[in-house]
Formats: sequence, structure tokens, C-alpha cells
Amino acid sequence: MADFLFSFNWNVDARLKKEFAQKSIAQFDPISTPYGIATFIDNPADSYTKGLASMICLRLNDVERSELIDYSQLNACNITNVHLVAGFSGFLTIEVFGEVCNAELFRNDIITLANRLPECHGLISTYVESMGTYLSSREDFSFGQPLLLCEQQLCDSSESYIYTTHIFSADNAEIKHLQQLYHIPDTPLSVDGGNVWQRFGKQLWLLPQTPNIETMHRLSFANILAVWEVLIYDTGAINYKNFLRLIIDKQEFDHNVMRDAINRDNLLLQEVSIATRELTTEQNDFTVQSRLQFGTAMRKDAFDKGQKMLCYAIEGIDSSKQSKSNKAVEIILTILTAMSVYSVVNDGFTLMTNKEEEFTFHFLSSFLFALATAVMLVILFIVIRKRD
Repeated sequence: MADFLFSFNWNVDARLKKEFAQKSIAQFDPISTPYGIATFIDNPADSYTKGLASMICLRLNDVERSELIDYSQLNACNITNVHLVAGFSGFLTIEVFGEVCNAELFRNDIITLANRLPECHGLISTYVESMGTYLSSREDFSFGQPLLLCEQQLCDSSESYIYTTHIFSADNAEIKHLQQLYHIPDTPLSVDGGNVWQRFGKQLWLLPQTPNIETMHRLSFANILAVWEVLIYDTGAINYKNFLRLIIDKQEFDHNVMRDAINRDNLLLQEVSIATRELTTEQNDFTVQSRLQFGTAMRKDAFDKGQKMLCYAIEGIDSSKQSKSNKAVEIILTILTAMSVYSVVNDGFTLMTNKEEEFTFHFLSSFLFALATAVMLVILFIVIRKRD
């Protein structure tokens, strides 16, 4: 019987606080929460920081596992453990461990799990908040999406996740059967002492012996950076599309939210890109192949186009605001100029008639006043027509 790890990924914008990061895991005691035991762990995708805290892992107890996952809807697998791993660049990975009881029906159970977890985003938020002492969170995003878009009901947590499935076995015949069943090409890679075959989010691992939970967790992180890249691209493209909808519908909102979303996405991509330098050669090969399987180039293209169009829209909005501002300033300056002209006319009339501070409306004063008014009306007309 094969073992499996269902890896469900969100970005909840909860990072490990600096005072805990990169310190020896050995100096931290396990943390007791109402939902299970939490411990600091390192990042298996970083070959240079073994034994140093990079993330925190919450191992749900039996009660919370049953609360999170409805076992009655599963027919082909037996779940043994559920872990929540958070802290690296805001990513949250929910790891569901278990045994494959029926390979033919297993895919249906995976789809059931993938549909179930987004429905429990409130409960999952509670789990993440229970580790809040050790995580720093943003309050303007929810599961990778700006709160503004969530409040406008343009998106929800069911649009911002990605999942992968890892099946492990020490039986070569079983792996061959699964490979044929799931139509996975016979192009294995060697990773950390085992061989792995993959096709679009499905990984088959042939190992020298039956793996424990720690081994499955470590191996599943061998290509996690490719998974997170796809998550950034997909979620970002959806967010940009929804912002454009607001703009086209002429909805009033704080446009700085769009800049924050773009800056956040670019920061995440930069962090993930830099993290690839910490991969081993085998992990790097696995990551490169995973990008091809995920169609990352196509997703990146949609992301880049969406960000470019949104930047154009932001520039257009800024230009419109600047135009309106300039228009108001010019009108104010025109009024001030008019006041100056009238003042000059009054002073000139005073000098011509030897009268002080007096503007009498006989023929000369009326003519000068009318002339000044006509000049100012012409100037005001030109200013308004030019701005329009």
C-alpha cells in the first residue's frame, strides 16, 4: 500500500518574525495550542540552513483533523496526519498525510480534499492566528487577495490556491502500475536517494524503503518553489483582472491598493527567485521540470500582461487626476489674475482722475472695467477650452 502527501498551498501573508528566524531549532521548545502542537522547522528547499528556524509547523490533533476534513466523503484513502506549515514569504502549506487504499478512486478523494479546504478558510485562519505570536501578518490581504476585492465580492479564497499530490512507495511494480494509471511519462529524476516521476502536480516517488512523515515532507519541498511561483502568477493575474473591472466600472476606491498589490507580488517573486539559489543540483533539476509541467511560462505571460495593463490604467488615472488638479489651479490663478487686473485698472483710473481709492462709474471707469472684464473672460475661456 502506497503512502501519499497532499500538499495544498495558499499565501496568507504570515511571515516568521525576525526574532525567531535563522536561529537554531534546538533552542525552541514545542508550543502547545488548542489545536495541536507547533514546532519550529527549517526549510527543506534551502540546503544551506539545515537546523535553522525558517518556518513553523502546527500538527493538528485528532479533533481538529476531523473538524477540518470530512472523512465520510473519502472513499479511497486513509488520513493519518495533517500539518500546517507557515512562515516563509507568507506561504501556507497544508500537508495531508495518509495511505492510498484504492488507486483507481484516489483521484476523486484528492478533488474532494481540494474542494473542502477552501470552504474551511475561516477555520484555517483560526489555526494560523493561533501561531500569531511567532508570525507577522498583513491586514490588507486575505489568502493572497486584497481585502478591497474581497469586500467587493470579486474574489474569494477558492481562487487563490494550488495543490500537488505526492505518492510514495518502495515497490517498483506498484509505481509502474500508478505510472500507467495516471499516464505519467517514464522520465524519472533522481532526488535525495529516490526516483521521482511527475505530471502536472502528480509526483510518484520510488524510495529504498517506506518513508516516514518527515521524509515525505522533505521530499515534497524539493520542487515547492515552482509551486509557489505558479501560485503568485495565478493569484496576481486574477487580482489584476478584478482591479481592471473596478476601473472600467468607474468604482471609487483607493488606487494605492493596486500599487501595494503589484509591489507585494514583485517582492514575492524576487524572494522565490533568490531562494532557488539555495537548491541542490537535484532539487534544481526537479524544479525546472516542474515549471514545464505546470506551464509556468504561460502563467507568467498572463501575469506580466495583467500587471502591464494595470500599470497603464494606474498611469491613466494619475494623468486624469493631475489634469483635473491643473485645471483647478489654472482657474484659481485666472481669478487671482482678474483681481490683479481690476486692481491695476482702479489704480490707473485713480491716477488719471486724481482721485484716491475711488472707482466711480462714469464713462471712462465703465469703459476700463468692461475692457478688463472682457480680457479676463477671454483668458478664462481659453484656459477651460484647452483643458477640455
